[in-house]
Amino acid sequence: MPRKHLIFLIGLTVSLFTTTPVMAQAFLLTQVATAGLEANTPEREPGWDHLGSVNSLAADFMAAETMGFESMSRNQGRGADVMDKKFNMLGLRKDNNTFYFPVYKQESMFNRQSYTQLDAWGVKWQHDLDEDSSFSLAASRSKNVYARKSLQNTTSNMATLSWTSRFADDQKSSLTGSVFLGDEDAATASDDLLARSFYGFSVGGQMTFFKSHTPYLQLKLQKSRYDQGATLESPGSIGNYNLEQDYYSRLSAGWRWKVQGNWSVNAEANYSSNDNELNWQLNQSKIYFGTRYDFR
Repeated sequence: MPRKHLIFLIGLTVSLFTTTPVMAQAFLLTQVATAGLEANTPEREPGWDHLGSVNSLAADFMAAETMGFESMSRNQGRGADVMDKKFNMLGLRKDNNTFYFPVYKQESMFNRQSYTQLDAWGVKWQHDLDEDSSFSLAASRSKNVYARKSLQNTTSNMATLSWTSRFADDQKSSLTGSVFLGDEDAATASDDLLARSFYGFSVGGQMTFFKSHTPYLQLKLQKSRYDQGATLESPGSIGNYNLEQDYYSRLSAGWRWKVQGNWSVNAEANYSSNDNELNWQLNQSKIYFGTRYDFR
């Protein structure tokens, strides 16, 4: 595929991501079929971070759906949510460089009614230094909207730098570390209640047993600093004091099973805690069950 066609493909893909998911999916499936005919070099084993073939332009389209159950403990209050996630991603690979274009949607249900919706999209570049290590740069934008009009609606931007090391062992184990930073603004321009900047890091690892079962573990730590905190006069006020910063941590453990070919299923459990200076704490436990299919 000529370089000018590749540039046009990437530009058109990004523009479609900003319109509707249906249009984007139709376009991605068409490009996968076209690029697949042009990739004549030996294929690599499909995986979560490896796409297409070596020394040739190739494309993969991944579709995944996840259903989750969440229990929350907010001080003394308790509740339960059901969360539905949908994730689509196009990957384009040339030599040792891969470009990803993810589209992500999450809907939270509370008492059988829609509670929140999260839409996110972005771009990621991964460069393989050798067979044992790679690094990536990613940028994303997300929008969080409550079903009922709320001052808590937000938009956010985030940048991430990651490094992955793979070990030469029978379990194909790997370790990934990431640092990230971002900012979040209230959707209502006149309200800075939730305006903040945040940064943190995550570290996780995985290993594969019997060529099809891959357990993984990840720890994420995040700190946020608010531009203007909640005050007594602010709508949705938390208290009498300014909220200047808070801390978020999450521990995740999961198991991925490659059933056959390009189809895999996974289960994950995670526990997260959010603390701030007002002695207000939100603890969450979540369990997810998901499927993934790679179109090649």
